[in-house]
Amino acid sequence: MKMPFLLSLLLPRQRTTEAKAREAIIDCGINPDEITWRVGDDGSFAFGRKHPEADGLTDDQTQRILDWACRERIKLGFIAWETRSS
Repeated sequence: MKMPFLLSLLLPRQRTTEAKAREAIIDCGINPDEITWRVGDDGSFAFGRKHPEADGLTDDQTQRILDWACRERIKLGFIAWETRSS
């Protein structure tokens, strides 16, 4: 049974490790060497494109990694590239 969304917001966040994050990335069908990702000192997880011109993740891959973070109650961040206007 799924935990109600509002209840899940009340529970404390969990920490992850680089090994757990790497395993989750692979389980989501993502090559961990083709994206940029990191685990923060607080156990949070962030991911994004390796560089501005890199291919993005598919919708399915993104949803799977988001589901993992939600299920494990891991604080999640995104690594984004800002475009410069000339």
